[in-house]
Amino acid sequence: MLSFGDAGLMAHLGMTGKFVKRAAGAEEPYSRARFVLDSGEVIHFRDPRMFGELQPAASAKLAELPAVKKLAATAGRRPRTGGS
Repeated sequence: MLSFGDAGLMAHLGMTGKFVKRAAGAEEPYSRARFVLDSGEVIHFRDPRMFGELQPAASAKLAELPAVKKLAATAGRRPRTGGS
């Protein structure tokens, strides 16, 4: 989760998503979203298989997003192994 004053962004990278910083004008394959910095550099959300997700929301509402609630409910649980 990212917060910029009153505006927020929930980022789920999925299996193949990542953020990469590139110079202005540089191409980035599989860029699904771009954030231009004051310096002119660009942060790309690169996700070749499109398993990731970006969801804007008010900063105060980020914790209420369904994806965040689901993650919070399962955080700290150990995965099941070997049958039942």
